[in-house]
Amino acid sequence: MSDTKRIAQLETAAIVVGYTMSRLDKRYLTHFGYVSWTEAFTKAGVALNVKSSSVSNLRDEFDPYMDNPRQGWHQRPMYANRQRVLDEMASVSDAALFAIVEDILNARLAPVAEALETLAVVTGRTANAAERLLTGRRAERFFLENCTHILGVQRADITDMRDAMCGYDFGLHSDVGQAIEIKGIKAARGKILFTDNEWRTAALRENAYRLIVVANLQTELPIAKVWANPYSTIPATMRIETRIVGTWEAQVDLS
Repeated sequence: MSDTKRIAQLETAAIVVGYTMSRLDKRYLTHFGYVSWTEAFTKAGVALNVKSSSVSNLRDEFDPYMDNPRQGWHQRPMYANRQRVLDEMASVSDAALFAIVEDILNARLAPVAEALETLAVVTGRTANAAERLLTGRRAERFFLENCTHILGVQRADITDMRDAMCGYDFGLHSDVGQAIEIKGIKAARGKILFTDNEWRTAALRENAYRLIVVANLQTELPIAKVWANPYSTIPATMRIETRIVGTWEAQVDLS
């Protein structure tokens, strides 16, 4: 491997570690047995041959787009290579993220080399990745703050399913069969995107799947609308994309 390629690989690896720290927050510390963020930054810095402060800054860059208590670097736009990681890793499970970072921190880059090379290539498709995620987070917060008015349910009845990657954002304690998906748009009209998992789940659950779109998020007066069974009531077209997907390989012996 050329020096240039290896430098790019390590830079992308550092961005992935920063993204994982921000997304998983305190679960990152617990998983690796760190007692503080200072220790986590130091360990990652040694593994990646960068300053611990650089790792801290990378984590903070992703914080405005994650569901954690830190504000992070909300004053400045995100660099394109960070947006690429933000967009591509959104559909990767927590378990897969931990596995990727374990390989990075233990200098086992060969298993994750293909993913790192893919992430290093910035394309036009990721240009609005950060803004889409930020809009989605704002819509989710608006729903949680106004769920009684929007859906007629109390906040205490809502189950947060966002980390489960089960094809919807929220469920209900009182009705475990219900699925609630939240989408956000800046203006009164615009496009929304469903992952294949979300669209497949909507098809399977039919009327038990409710879509809530929060619009006018660029104003101080957002509005929300509820669709039951969006798979049957909202026309959508499919597009094919190449994404990073975690797969788990296991060897079995039946002899």
